[in-house]
Amino acid sequence: MKSKSTVLRPLGSLETKVMNIIWISGPLCVREVNSRLREKKLAYTTVMTTLDRLYKKGLLQRNKNGLAYVYQAALSPEAYQQSLIDETVSGLMTRNRDAEPVLAAFVD
Repeated sequence: MKSKSTVLRPLGSLETKVMNIIWISGPLCVREVNSRLREKKLAYTTVMTTLDRLYKKGLLQRNKNGLAYVYQAALSPEAYQQSLIDETVSGLMTRNRDAEPVLAAFVD
């Protein structure tokens, strides 16, 4: 689960693909995620690094299974999107003490 000090940011292209694979397929190891990526085969280490970064960002949980880690989503896609929205709005409200311009921008 994400810690309170972690600030979620929009995901990069590869991170988004990896998260979608995990959200759809459930817990997977690096090799399984790599085999599900539809683009040309990426290096195993690239996929491993991406999974590790997503884990450090609090978006994935991992458990050791033999020599490999098995990764699973720490947040649902809906919870991730809601967290992004909450943090964005909160940041806007903190910078603009008057909520009216922020709310007007959403209405527009």
